[in-house]
Amino acid sequence: MDFLLTAAFAALVGMGVGSGGLYLIFLTLNRGIEQLTAQGMNLYFFLVASAGAAVLHLFRHRGDLLAAAVLGGVGAAAAAGGAALAGVLDGGLLRRLFGSFMVISGVFAFLKK
Repeated sequence: MDFLLTAAFAALVGMGVGSGGLYLIFLTLNRGIEQLTAQGMNLYFFLVASAGAAVLHLFRHRGDLLAAAVLGGVGAAAAAGGAALAGVLDGGLLRRLFGSFMVISGVFAFLKK
């Protein structure tokens, strides 16, 4: 059963459905992992994946290294601030905020098409 659920999530991700949101849903509902922990795992997954992509782009001489460094620094600072804020907020509030964000994102994506 676990394999089938994982395959279903992988298929949705392959079709362009937001992998971060799906990964969080998978971890919280299927694995019973606390949402804050699942969000941290998702961030680690993204860091590794994006680092690999950045190395490939550098070797292929694609992109602007200065812009990437500036945006990466600002993103890291914002992530640290968000992580600190999430550490002091109630878990139930975080779940409701995340769920609301997912619904709003879905509505905008649906209306855009």
